[in-house]
Amino acid sequence: MNLPILKLLGAAVMLTWERRYVLLRALWLPLSLGIALSLAGNRWGPQSPEEPGAVLWALPLFVLVVMLAVRSYRVFLLGDAAVRDALPISWSLRETRFMLAMLSVSFGFALAAFLTGALLAVVWPGAREVAQGPVAGLIILPAAYVTSRLLPVFPLLSVAEGRSVMQGLRLAWGASRDNGFRILVLCVLIPGAAGWLIAALDALPLPGMDVLSTVLVWLLLPAELSILALVYDTLTRSTTRRA
Repeated sequence: MNLPILKLLGAAVMLTWERRYVLLRALWLPLSLGIALSLAGNRWGPQSPEEPGAVLWALPLFVLVVMLAVRSYRVFLLGDAAVRDALPISWSLRETRFMLAMLSVSFGFALAAFLTGALLAVVWPGAREVAQGPVAGLIILPAAYVTSRLLPVFPLLSVAEGRSVMQGLRLAWGASRDNGFRILVLCVLIPGAAGWLIAALDALPLPGMDVLSTVLVWLLLPAELSILALVYDTLTRSTTRRA
């Protein structure tokens, strides 16, 4: 089946609103810590990834994002019961598998982009000279497609017990067949557009915009995750019916 883009977007908004109180109970501490660390980093942390200590600022934020994402997927797909007795903040094998999946998907994106660039350089020797223009899109598009096909692994590993990372990646690839570009639009381009709007807000010459934009990034993250949760749920139901 083809994923209904507009229908899923509307359903994601409704689901996030319906589960807002459960999300607040499950995410209040990771959200609070994430906002506090981000604001502290903006004021006192390194201003570029090359500066010393950048990793020390990024690592706890990465850990908080993983915990927030896993809890959000469980709330969206399993409901209140999945997080009712959970500690305000915790790390388990589930989060470890999720983190390994993130590294695997990132490696897949880099490998696909490298292979596409190498092939393009062989076919078109002059491509490097215009690599910052339209050719850059040609290099990234196949990698983005591969990444989109693998994105359902994240909600899968958040709710499915006993699945290894490799099993999750294979299942995600099979379930997303014929929907790679639709997942790209739903889960990458639309959240990317929201991020662009927040960055534009941050650039406004008004006091407090940096604080507001930082808070919005964290508060909108569960809403963005709800889109992929519904994509996974829709694909899983479709696969089950075909079987």
